[in-house]
Amino acid sequence: MNSTLYALPGFLGTQNDWRELDEKIISIDPYAIKPPSAQCGLVEWAHAFNEKIRPKENSWLMGYSLGGRLALHALLNDSERWKGAIIVSAHPGMDHQEARKKREMHDEKWAQRFEKEPWERLIKAWDDQDVFKHDLSLQRRESDYSRSLLADTLRYWSVSKQVSLIEQIARIPIPILWIVGEKDSACRALAGQLTFSHLKSEVWVAPEVGHRVPWANKNLFKQKLRKWTWTIMDSNGP
Repeated sequence: MNSTLYALPGFLGTQNDWRELDEKIISIDPYAIKPPSAQCGLVEWAHAFNEKIRPKENSWLMGYSLGGRLALHALLNDSERWKGAIIVSAHPGMDHQEARKKREMHDEKWAQRFEKEPWERLIKAWDDQDVFKHDLSLQRRESDYSRSLLADTLRYWSVSKQVSLIEQIARIPIPILWIVGEKDSACRALAGQLTFSHLKSEVWVAPEVGHRVPWANKNLFKQKLRKWTWTIMDSNGP
């Protein structure tokens, strides 16, 4: 039985990022994320997404980084419509007010840079951040984006707008594959705090890669997705 993954990209991600990971067993349906606004935060987006999507019987939800956070909110809004979920390099959220304020200021600075800084210099600076220091660069053409929408994304969907979901994640009843890169120390530390209710859920640390796990070792990433999803489909119980 074929499976379909509804795949949500990260910040600066495009549908083409996912298409190169598509294959016969797992058909990836890249979902185009509509831009955020002051009236459409993470929770509101998740509700609208679940209202719009009507998954087939064997459908899965996958999200990378920002897309992973959006996917988490969709699962918390209504998990039962999905066979399982794959969350890649995502932040589960912050509880400490001081940390959230610091992150808000950090993302606001980047929002202002995305509004006015020369594109090539901007993308180089983005890729030079510590979180991406172990990763390959992905081609990003200015013509593919709206500068103002990118800035709004950083403002309205910042991690600072997301409280910690660790306790809620532990109650999600469907299987979750939580993926982090071995060299992504921040995400690895956060993943170590997670627990899951479904017996088939797991944290997978992808060897020798950083934050951009799916593209750093495409074959290994696809191999893990195949193995894990087939394990769930072949299982007769939770």
